Amino acid sequence: MNRLSIKTGLLSFSVLIVFSISGCVSSEKHKTLESQQSLCQQELSEAHEKANNLIREKDNLIREKNDLTREKDELKKVKNQIIEDLEAEISEKSIQIKILEKKLRVTAVENLFFESGSADVKQQGRDILAKIAETLQNAKNMEIHIVGHADELPPGEKTSKRYPSNWELSVDRATAIIQILQWGYGIDPKRMVAEGVAHYRPLVMETAENRAMNRVVEISLTVMPERM
Repeated sequence: MNRLSIKTGLLSFSVLIVFSISGCVSSEKHKTLESQQSLCQQELSEAHEKANNLIREKDNLIREKNDLTREKDELKKVKNQIIEDLEAEISEKSIQIKILEKKLRVTAVENLFFESGSADVKQQGRDILAKIAETLQNAKNMEIHIVGHADELPPGEKTSKRYPSNWELSVDRATAIIQILQWGYGIDPKRMVAEGVAHYRPLVMETAENRAMNRVVEISLTVMPERM
């Protein structure tokens, strides 16, 4: 084999090696680019999902804010009407009315509705219910909770024969008021709840001086969620 043939062979071999190396580099680079592209697509998809979640959260917050505003406006409207209905009793401070969080609370001292140890509604209490019955009836999207409260003193000797504890007395009082609202004024019983809490949820700290402030009848109204 002459020198020319050897040189030609070496040159061909060198060119083959260069093309082989070039091909390997190009293939690896292509795989790397494909991997990067796949990763970018995944990250983009996750970013879209996060953006959609944020949009949903924002919409929910706006809806909740609108609901709270609506509830507050409705409670204020009913509050103003009850203040008008019970102007005399409120001015005498025998009835208090407040908006607390998401509810309107009307509290009346015990002796407006009941004699001590009794669950029979007095005429004075019936007159008060008559004054607010129309307002309660018109607030059709509100749930009415009637809550009977008592002080920490146990029922007296005569009362205890019928009411062994303040639980039974407070429940019977709440039920008596609901029966008047239902049967006397046609308020939907599905909107009403009777609850007796005895002396376990005092409105003020229980002391001898303010004990009477915990012997109250509570009428609370809350806006019911809109049905879809």
